[in-house]
This record gives sequence, C-alpha cells and structure tokens, in this order.
Amino acid sequence: MGKSTNVFFRVLEIFTNFLVLNILWIIFCIPVITIFSSTAAMVGVTRKWLTKEIDYGVFKPFFQLFKENLKQGIGLQFLWIGLGMILITDFYIVLLFEFPGQTIIFGLTIFASIIYLMMSVYLFPLMVNYHLSIRGLLKNSLFLSIGSIGTTFLCLLILLTMGILSYYLPFMVLVFGSILSFVIFSLCNRIFEKHKVQLGNYSVQNIQPE
Repeated sequence: MGKSTNVFFRVLEIFTNFLVLNILWIIFCIPVITIFSSTAAMVGVTRKWLTKEIDYGVFKPFFQLFKENLKQGIGLQFLWIGLGMILITDFYIVLLFEFPGQTIIFGLTIFASIIYLMMSVYLFPLMVNYHLSIRGLLKNSLFLSIGSIGTTFLCLLILLTMGILSYYLPFMVLVFGSILSFVIFSLCNRIFEKHKVQLGNYSVQNIQPE
C-alpha cells in the first residue's frame, strides 16, 4: 500500500511539474514578441530534467533560461516568422495568379516550406544545448534536419499527432507544450549523445547522417 502511494505521489509530482512549466510558457508567450524566448526556456527546463533530474525544479531554471535566451529568441523570432511569411506570400501569389514558370515556382515553394518545417524541429534543442549564433543555429538546424532525416520526420509526426489530440481533447493544452518539449528534446538529444557533439572548438556539422 505504501509503495503504491509513493508511486501515485511521484506521478502526481511529475505531472504537476509539467503543468506548471506549461503554464509558465503560456504566460511568458502572452507578449507575443517573447514566444521564441519562452519556448527556449521551456525546452531548456526539459533538457535539465532529462540530463539531470526532474526534481531540478521549474521556476528558477525557467526564469534564468528565459533571461539568457531573451535577446537571441527575439531576433530569431523576427527572422523565422519573417521567412514563414515570405513562404505564405509565395503560396498566395502562385495560387491566385497565372504567370510563366508558375509550376516551377510552386514546386520550389513547397520544397522550401518542407525544409523550413524540418529545420524548425532543431532550432530550440540546439539553442539551449549549445552556444551558437543565429547563423550557427540556422546552419546546424539545416544540417541536422537532413543528416538525421528519420528523427526529423518522427518529430514532425509527433507534432502533428499532438496537434490533432489537442484539437479533440482541449484540456491537453494545459500540458501540451511541456510534454511535447520533453519528447522532442529527448529525440534530438539522442543525436547529440550518439555523436558526442561538443560545440565550442567543434561544430555540429561534424555529425554524420543517421
């Protein structure tokens, strides 16, 4: 009976940590301009849970990581959303207007959009795991998205599945972000650990494809 009670409270404690982290993430996303910074902080906390222990905490590491990633997060957000808007505009133009080379432009836009989504998987795991410039984040996200394409598509499938589940089970929004963050970083961390990547004197680009 005692063992069952301990397991119950342990599960409850873990669930509470995920719930609190998700709520913090949502609150710090409210200013909109801090969405990427807040997401980086959330991924960073789940990284600490994975590499250290889930008892590491929530509030202190989240606030610390939010502060550390605030400037870079805002810069990356403007750039990444800007690129996304360009792709959306390209789709809009291609679908509404007829012009020479329309099919080619449409194909290139689809290809660029797929690469955009694939790179998005690695932005935050790289951001919290290594000290990289925005240029370094983009360069290594591109490399990993192609070099570890199996993991990339698995992460995208998980994102899609969680999105569908949240649509039909709205209450999942309360833990959607933090659980997804933990799962995605866990998969990305397998790549980091597998290749023993150490950034600083070395580059993620030294990773060999899966």
